[in-house]
Amino acid sequence: MRFWILVVLVSDNGLQFMDSNFEAYLKDLEIKHKRSFVAHSQGNGQVKVTNRTILRELEKRLEGSKKTWPDELPKVFWSYRITPRTGTGETPFKLAYGSEARLSVETGSPSYRVIHFDEVSNIEGLKMNLKLLDELRVWAV
Repeated sequence: MRFWILVVLVSDNGLQFMDSNFEAYLKDLEIKHKRSFVAHSQGNGQVKVTNRTILRELEKRLEGSKKTWPDELPKVFWSYRITPRTGTGETPFKLAYGSEARLSVETGSPSYRVIHFDEVSNIEGLKMNLKLLDELRVWAV
């Protein structure tokens, strides 16, 4: 599993995403590039909002050192995935996988759910979350 990098990048049809250097970069990282359809302009708007959010967070982290953006990008994506969206009230991670992400801080400093982990009940809970995932997605829209 690749938790640190994108598997698919969905973008609008902007010229910056049509660049051969950008396509080569994505190909080197084995990232599939999908473009939204011109007929679905609301998709372009959603992509722009997402890109704007990611760029703002990236700019905050760089603070003048623009050369380190490749190192910061996975952290920004992770932050985006685990932050609840205003429109849905849910995190993109939960909408994709059916459960909340385990934060990296829980690895070094165990949280309540790590200390009281029970494998059997965890598996049952994950199965239930997956059964309810479609309903969660409907309510999030």
